[in-house]
Amino acid sequence: MALIYLRSVLIKIRHFFIRKQTEIYDWFRFKKDLRHKLNRTNSYILISHNLDGGGGAPSVLFEYAKYLRKQGEDVVLLAGRGGSLSTKAKGLGISCYQMGWLYKTYIRSIPELQTKGIIVCTIVCYSYVNELLRFSDKKILWWIHEEDKLLKEYEHYIPNDLTAKLHIFCGSDRIMQSLSKLRPDLHLDTLFYGCEDQLLAHKDYFKNYRHHNGEYVVTVIGRLCKRKNQLQLINAVKNLPAEISSRVVINLVTASWENEYKVKIEAEILKNKNIRIIGPIPSDELYKVYGESNLIVCPSTDDPLPVVVTNAMMFGSNYVVSSGTGQAKLISQGVDGWVYDVANTKELTEILLENIKNPHSNINSNARKLFLNYFSLERLHSIIYSFFAVDNGQKTVI
Repeated sequence: MALIYLRSVLIKIRHFFIRKQTEIYDWFRFKKDLRHKLNRTNSYILISHNLDGGGGAPSVLFEYAKYLRKQGEDVVLLAGRGGSLSTKAKGLGISCYQMGWLYKTYIRSIPELQTKGIIVCTIVCYSYVNELLRFSDKKILWWIHEEDKLLKEYEHYIPNDLTAKLHIFCGSDRIMQSLSKLRPDLHLDTLFYGCEDQLLAHKDYFKNYRHHNGEYVVTVIGRLCKRKNQLQLINAVKNLPAEISSRVVINLVTASWENEYKVKIEAEILKNKNIRIIGPIPSDELYKVYGESNLIVCPSTDDPLPVVVTNAMMFGSNYVVSSGTGQAKLISQGVDGWVYDVANTKELTEILLENIKNPHSNINSNARKLFLNYFSLERLHSIIYSFFAVDNGQKTVI
């Protein structure tokens, strides 16, 4: 045990020094680019706490950065910590830098740049916002995505007196309602993220895939943890009539977990061989999970705007969400999706039974319309473009 502990400590120390080395290298690279390249372009500045590629807000911001590059825009991507998305960004011609402890020198250099807009992603980036307010007169869009626990932890870092140059957008109506209760003094708006439309790239797969063996596959995608609430789905399936529950296969697709929660799920697997833990699955292969599933379920107790639900809409999948998700209020029951009260397992069982007995194929096309209306990258950019248009000498269309 002592050797294992020592090894883990040495690995952490090694990663620490590699990270600091990268931060110093990126700082010199940034200063060089500032003199020879960045000061000659009119860029969007996107700022995140990390670029680890594990999903959530950093991935959403990266998707928008990719979209901007495809539209021929110049993008500067700044992150507190790097990660797999840093490498991808550089490969796409995005100027990307890992700021780390040198973040103040980056932020204070922004006034030297010509910018079309500055977007700071997540409430945990409050220190970056504070520096921008001190050293830049440029307009800032602060895009907040966190769940209730983090909002409560960080809300006091939001300035009491918002200046005209700082505007807060929330990633979903759920986030806006939660933050409004904590900070009723703030003026807030909602800004849904945008996702790349992957359906066209995989249309042949979805057209030709057929379910076999008489199984009904129900899938949950995400970290195995109390907040993601996979055990509620398992309990809901238990409550189905035996002749139906025996056909239901539960796929839990994940790349990480809380150890205690995983132990509880493994105990359920011992009782029911139709429950499977699958993963990790590469992001570029994840579309197959949607095609292989009869029903996607997101039973989270508190999930501001889960991408797995948006992807289900995008692929035209049949899906169920809890009242704890940010998409819940957008859905018309049984028309373009299904919603249940997260405190009511019986209601989830009833929705499962309804969908197993009746295919509800109308939901597929209606869910797709919901995606296009709310979560396309084109819609996201039109709102952001309009927000910054006045500062860029153009007439706003908001």
